[in-house]
Amino acid sequence: MRALSVMTLASSLLLAVPNIAFPCGNGVYLRTDEATQLVAKAEKALEKKQNRRVLKLLADPDLEFESAPLGERRMELVAVANVRVGNVAAGLASLRWLSERKSSPVIKARLAEALSRDKAQAQTSKAEALQILETLEKDDLMPDADAWSTLATLRKNKKDPAGQDRAISECRKMAKDPSTCPKIEPQS
Repeated sequence: MRALSVMTLASSLLLAVPNIAFPCGNGVYLRTDEATQLVAKAEKALEKKQNRRVLKLLADPDLEFESAPLGERRMELVAVANVRVGNVAAGLASLRWLSERKSSPVIKARLAEALSRDKAQAQTSKAEALQILETLEKDDLMPDADAWSTLATLRKNKKDPAGQDRAISECRKMAKDPSTCPKIEPQS
């Protein structure tokens, strides 16, 4: 009877304690807690425009994420940081892959941002970026100020001042940091 009580107590304690690690092969790997914290740090760094810090936190190829969604979020953050530091080709490839797997306005907007910075196929890429963002705008799915900023820049390049001003106005409404949005230039 006493053994049954001890086993019941032990099993209830096991259920009450969160499982933060599990054995796998020859080692013990942390579950998603550490990966989640790393991704959260990288997200904050990206918000602060600390793109190199994002890469430092997440670009280590030896990092293994148990959770597929966290792994994809990591890929997205690294891709965006790469695009923003000038490694457009690397970021563009990852964002294309992600956009084929997920129908997310954020991923589409980041893909458009990468395309807008692609110098290898500048005209075709810019046209594709504009089409993506205008579709998001039409469907009222523009996710953030960065997307509006990219759209404003593309419209400026296309010599669409009214469209550019609308995009800048929307960018300013959503931006946490006013420097995210381009300045409205006086029209001559």
